[in-house]
Amino acid sequence: MKSKQSSLWFLVFVLAATYPAWLFANPSKGSKAAALYYDQGDLAGAKKAAQREVTDPAMSAVAHEVLSQLVRLDGDTEASVVEALSAISKPDYDAAVLGILRATLSQPRRSVLEQVLSTLEEVARSNPDADIAARARYAAMVVAWKLGYVEKSTKLREGLALLTQFQTIAGFENDRMKGFDVEYGPEQGIDLTAKYDGQLRQVGWRLVTTADEFGAIPHIQLQSPNSWNIAYMAVWVKVDSENDAELRLSTNEPIKAWVNDALVVNERYISGGIFDAVVAPIRLNQGWNQVLVKSCQDEGTWSTSVRITAPAGAMLVGMETSTDPKPYVREERAQKPSAAVDYWVKRLARVMPDKRRAIIEASTLGMLGFAKASGERFDALVDSDARCPATWAGAAVAAADNQQKEKQVDRINTAIKRWPTLAAFVYARALYFSNNSREDRALEDLEQLAGIKKDYPLADKLRAKIYYGKGWQEEACRQFSELLQKMPDDGTLVGELAQCAQRFRRYADVERYHESRLKLFPTDAGAFEELARLAERERRYDKAREFHQALVNLYPYRTDTLVAWAHTERAERRYPEAAALLTRVTGMDPEYATPYQLLGDIAMEQGEIANALSYWEKALELNPEADSLWERVERLSPEADSVLTEYIPTDSAIEEAIKKAPQIPALAGSSTTMILDHEATQLNADGSVRRVVTMVVRVDDKDGRDAYSTTRLSGGGRLRLLRAFVQKADGGKVEVTSIRNRELRFPELEPGAILAVQYRHDAPQQGFLNNHWTASWSFQQRTGQVEHSEWVIAVPKDRQLQVYLQGDIQQSVKNKGTYKIHRYFASQVEALRPEPYSPATKDLIRSMVVSTVPNWEFFARWEWSMVEDATDPTPDIVALAKTLPRPGADKMTTVLDVVRYVTTAVRYEQDYAEMIAGVRPHPATVVCERKYGDCKDKTVTTIALLKALGIEARFAMLSTQGAGKLVKEVPSQQFNHAIVYVPPQDGIADGRFFDTTADLLDIQNLRWDDQGQIALVLWEDGWEFVPIPFADPSREGDSLQLDLHLGENPAAPIRVDVKMVPLGRMAMGMRAALRNQEEGRRLVENIGGSYLFVGGELLEYNASGIDSIEEPLQIQAAYQVPNLVTVEGSEMRVEIREYTNQAARFARWKERKFPLDLSTPDTRRVTVRVHPPKGYRIDRLLPPVSADSKCLSYSITSETTQEGTGVVSYETKNVCSVIEPKDYPEFRHGLLELARQFTNKVVLVRDPTAGN
Repeated sequence: MKSKQSSLWFLVFVLAATYPAWLFANPSKGSKAAALYYDQGDLAGAKKAAQREVTDPAMSAVAHEVLSQLVRLDGDTEASVVEALSAISKPDYDAAVLGILRATLSQPRRSVLEQVLSTLEEVARSNPDADIAARARYAAMVVAWKLGYVEKSTKLREGLALLTQFQTIAGFENDRMKGFDVEYGPEQGIDLTAKYDGQLRQVGWRLVTTADEFGAIPHIQLQSPNSWNIAYMAVWVKVDSENDAELRLSTNEPIKAWVNDALVVNERYISGGIFDAVVAPIRLNQGWNQVLVKSCQDEGTWSTSVRITAPAGAMLVGMETSTDPKPYVREERAQKPSAAVDYWVKRLARVMPDKRRAIIEASTLGMLGFAKASGERFDALVDSDARCPATWAGAAVAAADNQQKEKQVDRINTAIKRWPTLAAFVYARALYFSNNSREDRALEDLEQLAGIKKDYPLADKLRAKIYYGKGWQEEACRQFSELLQKMPDDGTLVGELAQCAQRFRRYADVERYHESRLKLFPTDAGAFEELARLAERERRYDKAREFHQALVNLYPYRTDTLVAWAHTERAERRYPEAAALLTRVTGMDPEYATPYQLLGDIAMEQGEIANALSYWEKALELNPEADSLWERVERLSPEADSVLTEYIPTDSAIEEAIKKAPQIPALAGSSTTMILDHEATQLNADGSVRRVVTMVVRVDDKDGRDAYSTTRLSGGGRLRLLRAFVQKADGGKVEVTSIRNRELRFPELEPGAILAVQYRHDAPQQGFLNNHWTASWSFQQRTGQVEHSEWVIAVPKDRQLQVYLQGDIQQSVKNKGTYKIHRYFASQVEALRPEPYSPATKDLIRSMVVSTVPNWEFFARWEWSMVEDATDPTPDIVALAKTLPRPGADKMTTVLDVVRYVTTAVRYEQDYAEMIAGVRPHPATVVCERKYGDCKDKTVTTIALLKALGIEARFAMLSTQGAGKLVKEVPSQQFNHAIVYVPPQDGIADGRFFDTTADLLDIQNLRWDDQGQIALVLWEDGWEFVPIPFADPSREGDSLQLDLHLGENPAAPIRVDVKMVPLGRMAMGMRAALRNQEEGRRLVENIGGSYLFVGGELLEYNASGIDSIEEPLQIQAAYQVPNLVTVEGSEMRVEIREYTNQAARFARWKERKFPLDLSTPDTRRVTVRVHPPKGYRIDRLLPPVSADSKCLSYSITSETTQEGTGVVSYETKNVCSVIEPKDYPEFRHGLLELARQFTNKVVLVRDPTAGN
């Protein structure tokens, strides 16, 4: 198993200055070497000073520290280790923790590790600091194990007093690490007999007594599933008297811990699994104390080790432990537990001088797994006067740890520019390029490196690996072989050569190399695994068994090893032995599906079908996504579906539909004809469903062919294809026998062909409201006609089905045994063919929605339970909230200040595009800390901040405009967005909605697709539907002013100055473009080049209010525009267009079948100022006119100013969001009349006195 951070540790190993403080003692202020290196970056001077200071006992440690750094920067990693060990061995070395951590990094050579072990054992024996001695002991244990000194390693481990027996429970949902903040059952009280709902099934407590070779609980081997999981560990600790103590945790995943129910550890940002990285002060009561640890896994290596010590890491004498619950005194601790980072900052406070301490602090935190804190500190160092190479190397590694690749390579590049001859930085960049699939760039750097330092084994290894990855195995393997001759005790080289031998099928050499690996490192699990595989391949089963046994002796907790051994036994047909091994695995990890599946395979191989089915069903219970196994089980034990059988179309019914197809005329505008569209659905008691879907489709044109050439089947759950074929127009039949990624491909689909598909889909419970079910069905298609569409739903009689029908749909209901059969159908339904600017298809199409949710009260209370805790204002939130309102702000101004903060300071990242119900938002504290979140996260954060300021705010869910209207008749998940509702209260007369996801929108506006919808508003004591009002028309649209500067030559282009103030939705879109310089210029060019004019050339522009949501966006631009002026006789005529183009957009149809959807009411204002040239005056302007109708009003006014400028102003105001078909003619007439006014021109005539 590979640790998530292994590649980063490799980079750390290489970069001399990455974590310098790990290797060095606390130098006195008088250390010249330290000052020259850390403060001034004078490498040559630091080297000379360090060489002098190594003989001074007071300066020796820091001198070795600096020398270690310098030789590593030069590329001599082994010499660096020697110097580092000299520093670690000094008893007064206050940075010894860092040196010990550094010593545990993977060293490939046995000779080097022997030196490391010797030094660590001495430090463990002689260092007076109990914490340092323990860390040295742990590191020595790890190295001794690798070197094969198993007995010594075991004795070292025993001296650490690691807790290795716990009551554990795992399997809780942790999608995207959201389970970290969920208070699952064990946090509410430990009951070892209790069962809780897990990810896949109910889970319970069990005793785990198997620790790994280093004393950790290996969750990855014992707690399935192996990704996005949560495990709790409980133990009871007894002391003779009340004591201050320390809880010390080693973890590679986020972790929490409670002592006597008081939260003492709350570390979200930690990884790496470093020994005692988390140290929390605790108070143990006399007698028994309860300790509960929560470990939250993502997708990586997963283990936890626990120690309880006296303060400063000393052994806690007389402590007893038990895995049986014991009575304890419960403690309340309201304050936030101290952070592990604070412990380390305090511990390092005495390191001097200041610059060295800052680098040591940042480096220590990074090495311990606190990547976020390390990155923040290195960024601050880089921004200061960073002269030391350590700063840049550390900043590069911190950027890598925080997945900031661009920053990582930028830090390395800067270092290379400053220190072009330091080999370690050039190597670091080559490694970066290699890890990011830029092998050619990596090879270029390695060539450059060869000119800096010829003997650099790490660089030679990397070059060989790149060669191998490119397929140049011969060059790679030759280089590995040459390196091994120089370093015969390098285990990684032996492993690479074993891979080479495997590639060339030289299996005797493969075996020889792996045996050599074991001579160097006798506990190398990978070597044992490869030897076992090779022996099994050659049918030397006894030899393979020896390797498996040796591996199990070393690593008895590894379930994957036992499974591999079972495969070997099965290969030799030793079925009882294989079964015994697999049964052993099921006892170690009861939630692991693989051993059950293999037990079923073995039973089937022996003809024991009943046993095979029993094991396979257990495997499917643990892993319901195993589609192929479902199909296998169903083939062997087909279930007669007594409820649905008579409603599922048979083969003959499908053939009858195909025969009927040629008799059905294709209606105008239809691309397909759905001859039969059928689904039979059986709802189970737990909310899962069984569906049999049948469709017979005739392709009528090329659009229909394109629509069905790839047919996507239902996602999630289990899928079984029953039949799929195409009957071509000439009568030929082509069977489709395979599915790829749940897609059927029909390459020979042409107009006239008939497609038939039938499949069964077993869908698990939906992702919200367990045991309930919501679904919809369409009887109509956008571009295809439907001959017959039918949905049959079998529902248990005790379940109420809420139904909403839209359009002409027939229905019937009858009882059948314990089920009620609901049948809905429609025939001869023409294609919808919605017009442009029609409402959401969902609101138009003939369709239905069903749900088993009994009422909205039930739904609202359940949904509130998902968000309630996240809205609580913690002390951190209260402190932040107090900083947000401007001085003297009233309540509404305070609301706007909070909304502004969440909108602009918390980046919007959408996690769920379709469904938001039933998804727990992150708590407000987390959202503010990480500075990003989705709509739910931003909403609960806004609510928590307002609560902290004494302002009531509520959680509102809605379906945005494009997703269609809310169907109140069916309580169900219909929501795709969440916003804030501030109800009426003291100081706020009217309720108001706020959407903090739109950081481009004027703060006074609501997002356009929120307006006009109905929100389900939730709060602690209730819920209600609240219509979201449309904004006043004056808040949407734009204001446009054009100044036309006419010249004396009417044929020449004229200058037009444009001032545009877009509002609402329009401003939102334009801000998005303008925040990018290139896109912004292109936008402004298009405004004058095609939107306002034809062929306008941009001369210059500027914009304000781009980054502010309180200042209106304003664009000012100048264009050179041709063809605006014509001459007729003595008159100069200027064309004034209806620049908003509303008639062109919305008046294209004489009548409409569907409503015209305008989204929001708006106001468009245009002022055109015509500046005559010298010798001309305004003669005629557009005539004034005004009109008012149900939805649209407009007016045109004209005047000539005293200066002789002609001014034409017009305004349109639309007060409707949707124009119904019956109102459309009147609306269209108004737009056409408005456009007709602009057939008039502004006329100028010669006047010798004008312009003088």
